[in-house]
Amino acid sequence: ETDDFVLALARWFKSDYMKWIDPIPCPDCKGPTKGTGSTNPTEGERSEGGGRVELHQCVKGGCGATRRFVRYGQIRPLMRTREGRCGEWAHLFYAFLRVAGIEARYIWNSEDHVWAEYWSAAKERWVHVDPCEAAVDKPFLYEKGWGKKQSYCLAFGSRGAEDVTAVYVVDQAGCELRRQTKGWREHILAQALEQHTISLQAQRPHAELEGWDYMIRKQHEWKLDVKRRLAEAEEEELGGRVSGPEEWRKMRDEMGSDKVPRPSFSVTKLLHDLKSSDVYLFGDAVRAGSGVVLTTRSSQASGVFADVRIAQTTSFRATVTFRMFAPPGAREADGMAIVFSRDRKLGLGGYGLGYSGLGGKGDFAVETVDTYRTQDHADDPPAPHISVHSPPDAHHRNSIACTKPGQVPFLSDGRLWTLELVYDGLSRQLVGWMKGKDDASKEGKVDEIGLWEVSVPPGEGPGGDWYVGVTGSCGGLWQKVS
Repeated sequence: ETDDFVLALARWFKSDYMKWIDPIPCPDCKGPTKGTGSTNPTEGERSEGGGRVELHQCVKGGCGATRRFVRYGQIRPLMRTREGRCGEWAHLFYAFLRVAGIEARYIWNSEDHVWAEYWSAAKERWVHVDPCEAAVDKPFLYEKGWGKKQSYCLAFGSRGAEDVTAVYVVDQAGCELRRQTKGWREHILAQALEQHTISLQAQRPHAELEGWDYMIRKQHEWKLDVKRRLAEAEEEELGGRVSGPEEWRKMRDEMGSDKVPRPSFSVTKLLHDLKSSDVYLFGDAVRAGSGVVLTTRSSQASGVFADVRIAQTTSFRATVTFRMFAPPGAREADGMAIVFSRDRKLGLGGYGLGYSGLGGKGDFAVETVDTYRTQDHADDPPAPHISVHSPPDAHHRNSIACTKPGQVPFLSDGRLWTLELVYDGLSRQLVGWMKGKDDASKEGKVDEIGLWEVSVPPGEGPGGDWYVGVTGSCGGLWQKVS
């Protein structure tokens, strides 16, 4: 009965109760709006758990009305508004399960999604339930359906906390590499979850904890029974994400692991045909036809910036095509970077790739690519790697996303490579792809690699506009980068 009830509740919650809030219509004319940033909640909004307020302004001429979308963290306002995104949906659905007398817990995922689990006495385990998708008992929905590569799935409930990542991941080896890249120490995470569990249980009467040991044992058996979990997953109907607008799902690469199309764009401004007066060269950079050469010998540092500013709330696509190789007698080092910074100048050379030290909080740089592993000054992971650093500082402690070992091929091969970045100005989500074309191949074979999806941290106070540039550098070891 519990399993049937939860399935019916999830379907009703999605189809009849809650409303997905994106896109947001104008409060006056009901026309389309665009995100214009965020602001602090009012005293009344804060008293109801409003932690952040998104501002959306009508784009129809003559209207200009603004809608405040408050991200509430309490049940009462959520039941009043009955709207939101996955955070609000999972929060409220978890509360509904608890009110119905069903043992439940909230699942936080490091890849920017949340859902719930409930305890099934019939199945003797915790069962996945995603109210945004009306999906029940489909733990591999995200990896095999959406095509998301999971790193951490952490469960939080009234009786404690648990790392449940293994239940949601098929590729355990790949998951372990991704976890290493994020830099969390496993024993510290386990200790923190255990301490949280102990603190919660110490506050509850002994009678309320009856059966908890049994639940822990049965769940542990379920986690270890990989063969059974994979066999049951084969019966699942898994597809891409259905919640949220299509363009947003495409941008996040959540249409399905085998169905993810390349995003389409409306081009509003082209920067690759800028005149000489529209770009600024720094350091050792020199023009070469329609491009720029950054490094041609040892101990050089270079940069080229466009004389265009981009607001941090603007959504855009940026592509950079590059070629690098080490001539005879040279050895590939150090690399290049794409910089989004409030500074338009040259940063630290050598391991700093010409960008380190620019900008500050809220700015970022994409090391594209770091072909030399500098461990003493930068604590670099194995090369080659493509890493997002915010703030723009080359030490790897500032990396917020990085390719895993072996994900990026040898790039100093003289081939043309193109890095593509897609940035959502509202969510500050950055997605990266890379492709390389083999010029010598008659078929023109293209290798395409998905890199990462990451949320760029905001700065302190209102963010300034970004200058966009490409920098590069080398020390005693060098390569030609253009």
